[in-house]
Amino acid sequence: MEEKLHSESVAWNSGEVASFYSGETAGWREVLGPGMHDHFGTIDPAKSIDDAEAHFSFAIRQLYPWIPIRSKVIDVGCGWGGPARMLVDERKCSVHGITISEVQAQEFSARVPEARVSVADAQKLALDPNRDAADVAIMLESLTHMPRPDLVLRGLRPHVGRLLIRDHVARGEVGFTNPDWNMRFPSRVEIREQIKEGGFRLKHEEALEIAWETSAGYWLENIRRAFPVFTPEGKFKTLQRLCESIIHRGPPEVEIMLFVAE
Repeated sequence: MEEKLHSESVAWNSGEVASFYSGETAGWREVLGPGMHDHFGTIDPAKSIDDAEAHFSFAIRQLYPWIPIRSKVIDVGCGWGGPARMLVDERKCSVHGITISEVQAQEFSARVPEARVSVADAQKLALDPNRDAADVAIMLESLTHMPRPDLVLRGLRPHVGRLLIRDHVARGEVGFTNPDWNMRFPSRVEIREQIKEGGFRLKHEEALEIAWETSAGYWLENIRRAFPVFTPEGKFKTLQRLCESIIHRGPPEVEIMLFVAE
């Protein structure tokens, strides 16, 4: 099983992921919106289906039952700090963000000055047993970016009590790779095995009700507003293609699931 899990994990490296999420922060602000949430929203039944920002935020609040108030949290693949800002404000958490991108780290520090952020390859974590010990580690649509998920989880295991993974999972029995996004979508069986290999025991898993079209429509409108004349290039062009595909052809062949392990 281990050889199979790792066989497709070398199609890209961490530097390529860092490059994808670098560049002009102002552009990302325009596209992602004020919350800077770089994840699909989960449908908040109390809000209008068209309220994308509410669904982005609800995706974080769905994790709250697993994140104690005033707990210490490691956010692996922390992005620009949108989730961390909510955890500090609404759960009074102490947050340590980890990102491969210097640009994201700068935005994170500005957005969440109370938190700490490190620029590091999550596959080569060198956490301090005292300073970095945490109650919970969260990974929001980030583990699928890691060429070697098992190394990430093994690095976290000695330092955290609970692991929350919210990520894309292939709908079928076999996982697949999306080279445009530098992502490997594991099957449910594969991600369960990755969690086990990392030294964790799976406690809970569930498929989430995702606001696919609402999220895609929101980002697509922002892309068109940010690039009213010129066609976007690079990462924004990739995001535009994904959003258009979701709107015209439906969600991709993945589901987004929550895994809780200890």
